[in-house]
Amino acid sequence: MSLKFYSTVASPPSLAVQQCLTYLDVPFELEDLLYTSGRHMSEEFAKINPQKELPVIDDNGFQLSER
Repeated sequence: MSLKFYSTVASPPSLAVQQCLTYLDVPFELEDLLYTSGRHMSEEFAKINPQKELPVIDDNGFQLSER
């Protein structure tokens, strides 16, 4: 399973993490959560990040976010 990266284009921190992953040639699956869709406020996403903020990296069950 590859690294899953939850991001949105409206977030400078998300862009910085995406650029870093690309520069380091780390393969990742991009999950683009647009703020207007409301997916980042869902209960499903709250299990990944209780603060419901982006960006989040999920590496096979290990979630890394700004906490």
